[in-house]
Amino acid sequence: GTLLAEHDYKWFEEPLSPAHPQRFRQLADKVDIPIATGECEQTRFGFQTLLQTGGVQIAQPDLAYCGGPTEALKIRTVASSLGINCVPHCWGTQLNLASAVHFLASAYVEPGRAEVSEPINTYRLQHTLEESFGFSQWHYDTRNNLIVEIVDDSGAVGWGECYGPAAITQCAIDTFYAPLLMGCDPLKNEALWQHCWRASLDFAMKGPMMGAISGLDMALVDLKGKLLGVSVSELMGGRVRDEVPCYATGMYFRNQPKADLLQTILEEASGYVELGFEALKIKIGKNMLFDKELIVLMRERFPAVRLMADSNHAYDLPEAVEIGTLLAEHDYKWFEEPLSPAHPQRFR
Repeated sequence: GTLLAEHDYKWFEEPLSPAHPQRFRQLADKVDIPIATGECEQTRFGFQTLLQTGGVQIAQPDLAYCGGPTEALKIRTVASSLGINCVPHCWGTQLNLASAVHFLASAYVEPGRAEVSEPINTYRLQHTLEESFGFSQWHYDTRNNLIVEIVDDSGAVGWGECYGPAAITQCAIDTFYAPLLMGCDPLKNEALWQHCWRASLDFAMKGPMMGAISGLDMALVDLKGKLLGVSVSELMGGRVRDEVPCYATGMYFRNQPKADLLQTILEEASGYVELGFEALKIKIGKNMLFDKELIVLMRERFPAVRLMADSNHAYDLPEAVEIGTLLAEHDYKWFEEPLSPAHPQRFR
């Protein structure tokens, strides 16, 4: 490796046995040349273990061995998340070579400006509610949503929606991301996602700007499906079902006395069941006494309905344990957002 670096070789491939992945890190610390490996590895899970050693700079999945092109795309995503380049290994006939070439052709590069798109439009919708409602962290008297519209030069339209503070997200799109995407090919949605991500990596890995990227990506995928004449589910890997089971969510808190609010929630839930919903998700997190009573009343009223509960990270750990135990006793199917996402280790 030292000699290769001295003579400006661009990488050192398969220097060590893949049976000892930790040794790649030891080697990388001692030589000044990128280490490439992966031709003997399979699936994103195997590559994640290998790449997390920190000793590999170039991942080399073989599309005829790693799990195929579909899995290779997932391996590339894992590598990209770790800042590692992905260059496919190729051994075999022209079929594997062609697959590798297509894999490389789909890899991210800085988008060009050859394609012309219409301006990206954002629409901030606002509606004052006749009756306010809330959950553990917030109470709403006004609903705000941000809708994204992308129109290409053929007139086809893609629509997306951004979650988060609408005014801030709108500003992020209008002043930062939309100018980046003007002139780009809307079919290259994955490259455009990477373009937005990398342009704002220093300050937008989380928060409203990621919400802006999400709405743009949703609109681009919608537009791509329309341009290609296929549904978005086909673009996501292929439709495998024509119907998707649904649950009704709602049962938010109102400004009512406890007894009235419990009755309001039970009546709302009954309405969903009458509409044919076989599963319901309630809001909890108002206070411990209220939550416990609601959990029990819902199960008593709906013994055959699948029930779930969402607290919107209302509890500390002891409270979550107490509520989670009660939910399990009454056969709730999941406990959503029991704790603050600021302390992920507490979920364990």
